[in-house]
Amino acid sequence: MTALPSFFNKLAFIKQVPLFSGLTWFELNRIVRRVELVEFNKGNVICNQGDPADAFYALVSGRVYSYALNSSGEREEADLILRGMHFGIISTLTGENHSHTYEAINDSVIIKINKDDFAYILKSTPKLAVSLSQNLSQKIRRHSTGTRETQENTIIAVYSPMKGSGSSTYAVNLALTIKAQTDKKILLLSLSSNMKDSLTNLADIMHDHNSIISSIQKDKLSVDVLAVKFDPTDQGVLPRISQLVSAPVNDYNYIIFDLPNQMDSIVLKALVQSDVVHLVSLEREYDLELTRCVIDELAQQLKDKFQSEKVHVIISGALNENNLKPEEIKKILDYDVFFRLPFLSKEEFQITKVFDDFSVINVAPSSEYSNVLQRLSRQISGSMIGLVFGGGAALGLAHVGIIRILEKEKIPIDVIVGSSMGALIGGLWAAGNSADELEKYAREFEKKSGLLQLFDPPFGRMLFLFAVLVLLILFHLFLVSFLFLLLAIPIALIEGRCLMAASCPRLIRRSTSYNSNQLIPLRSG
Repeated sequence: MTALPSFFNKLAFIKQVPLFSGLTWFELNRIVRRVELVEFNKGNVICNQGDPADAFYALVSGRVYSYALNSSGEREEADLILRGMHFGIISTLTGENHSHTYEAINDSVIIKINKDDFAYILKSTPKLAVSLSQNLSQKIRRHSTGTRETQENTIIAVYSPMKGSGSSTYAVNLALTIKAQTDKKILLLSLSSNMKDSLTNLADIMHDHNSIISSIQKDKLSVDVLAVKFDPTDQGVLPRISQLVSAPVNDYNYIIFDLPNQMDSIVLKALVQSDVVHLVSLEREYDLELTRCVIDELAQQLKDKFQSEKVHVIISGALNENNLKPEEIKKILDYDVFFRLPFLSKEEFQITKVFDDFSVINVAPSSEYSNVLQRLSRQISGSMIGLVFGGGAALGLAHVGIIRILEKEKIPIDVIVGSSMGALIGGLWAAGNSADELEKYAREFEKKSGLLQLFDPPFGRMLFLFAVLVLLILFHLFLVSFLFLLLAIPIALIEGRCLMAASCPRLIRRSTSYNSNQLIPLRSG
């Protein structure tokens, strides 16, 4: 935590807080004389739950996470504080200890007014006291109804340390797909290091929030676009990256941050300031090693705040060949791979010019690449579609008819859960078998003779069960012997090898999973 230089215009920051709107210049000037501008780095705690009341706080850039800890040490009553919002007011007015912990999600600039100074401001500015009373009433009402004060927002950075990996194609189409799947507010934030581009220069807008917002291009794509260029040698840009990233969060649910390929202090800062990082890597040993270096750098920068579940490695489909096996990739990276992007043929995409010096590659909705992104978008937004199959022995084959309708109506399915026969049908469908293929398998058992295909008695197990049965009879445990026999018959007749023989080869052939958390390629119609 460091105090900002005195040349910052405190009055301009004060005007950005809605609580102070409507005050005269003289009233604002009275407040400015008692304001301290403080900068917090990402992960810094502004004040802890239980700390004595100290000050009134208002956020002018960045984001702050608010939460309370229960008796078990678990976080609850979590909320997000965005630009213009204030906190610590109840503690300041009542003198009670802080009821929540406030932690900076991004590098943040905060207005801090000592509680004694704030008490003086309230007495000398009655209009402010009225506004504060109305604001507190709204806060209490939201708390009693369980209404969140802010909308959910997530900043996803997409980066690749090598050119030609298709990271920009991935970033653009991820933004477009999340928009199509959720209809939420999406911003594509593109950062270019080519100063010859005619894009807006970041250095010209980074000090002014309104300039950043007014530079956003709307109605060019289905998502809004903010494309800016920067000079990698200009270190004055570095401390303002957080403001660029967090400035639009009040207006958007998702910000997809497309970063240039070279790694420098500015790109690294952008990665650190993001909530989630998608690292796109080509399937080559050298490229994977570069990706591992990026992960190590992020871990070093974030220290104890580094979370592996927030940093995803994605294997690019830019190369139309699979040179490395999944276990080889895992060995080189020493890190889990999130998923693999399919290869894009020339017929599956087209280049669209959005505005001068900014073009995007639009992927065809019917492509497998698009299907993967659709599934990923639903996972990111928490709107995945699940399908549950019940059991029922032969009656469970009716699931094939349900699958046929889902395929006909092109209804996407992300997760399949099944019991007994439902698990078998669901597993075969997830492995890539169509409804027609499933029906073909099912019709093999229309005749009773077809069931003999599943008869593969395990002789070793049968001998063991027979020995147990003989012992029970010798000890005159006839009732137990009868019950044991009823239980042992199905166990002794079918081991399951014949059943697996039909599905396992295809299951192994179609699966591309690297770990249990990865997106599994289910059928999507």
